Amino acid sequence: EKVINESSSQSDIVTLRHPGTGQAAIFLFTEGNKLVHEVLTYANDRRSWFIDQSVKSDGRFKISTPTDPIFLVLPYLRKNCNNQAVLLDQILHDEKYPEVERLLNCHGLHYLTSVADEKVCICNYGYYNSTISLIGFRGYNCLQI
Repeated sequence: EKVINESSSQSDIVTLRHPGTGQAAIFLFTEGNKLVHEVLTYANDRRSWFIDQSVKSDGRFKISTPTDPIFLVLPYLRKNCNNQAVLLDQILHDEKYPEVERLLNCHGLHYLTSVADEKVCICNYGYYNSTISLIGFRGYNCLQI
């Protein structure tokens, strides 16, 4: 965490709900919350590091990997939008993980129509559509910037 914060002063590390497990997970948001990365920990009991003239016995290290924000939004769509269209900023509300609202600024959310229906009035509304979701992800590549 210290290395990430020193190398990119505009990045923030936050805890969000993991889309696969529903449990707490660590994510890194870049400047302006435009990109999101999942922070994974690699741990091996029999690994150590040589740092300067000393040995650090804890061989764990963290890796940040780019994550498509749609994967993080999808569980909220499923939970809140099965029967009705709801504003995206109302969908992305989680009392346990308030930082989820940062996803509203991420690049790639305009691809949300690949996994959800969209209703356009004065504002954009969306609701989860399992059929579109399965078809959309079948040919869906990683985030395009």
